[in-house]
Amino acid sequence: VDPGEAALASVTTAGRAVAFAGSIVVVALLGLFAIGIPLIANLGLSAAMVVGIVVLLATHRSGRMRRNLMVMMAGWLIHLLADGVWLEPRVLWWPFGGWSFPAEAAPFWPGAWERAGSDLWRWLAEGIGLLYLGGLWRRAGLGSREVRRRFLVTGKLS
Repeated sequence: VDPGEAALASVTTAGRAVAFAGSIVVVALLGLFAIGIPLIANLGLSAAMVVGIVVLLATHRSGRMRRNLMVMMAGWLIHLLADGVWLEPRVLWWPFGGWSFPAEAAPFWPGAWERAGSDLWRWLAEGIGLLYLGGLWRRAGLGSREVRRRFLVTGKLS
């Protein structure tokens, strides 16, 4: 076995392992949102961001994996900021609005399942979204195993 090829294979495998392990840690830290205490949720979010950035820095310096991770991190952070602005702006912008931290629990979680089950428009919109995704899946030909494999390898549908 050529030493250069062996080194490349080990670095590639190690990068995938770091990305997988880091994503598991990020998901676990984001699970702290289920507790419903804003301080704990924000600590989990901060730690998840740090782990995500470390994973990004620890993987390949160039190539498809790094680009994909960078896009994933940017989209994730923008999504979290957009959600935080509407759900609990005082928690999102802490400590910029002052050092005191809201002591009450986040109002979102106590009635989340009740709201989700009682809102017909939400279910209608979700159904329309699923139909749209199904149409995209069919149009792109992702029912074929070969097309899916090529998409996962190259990131391209054509």
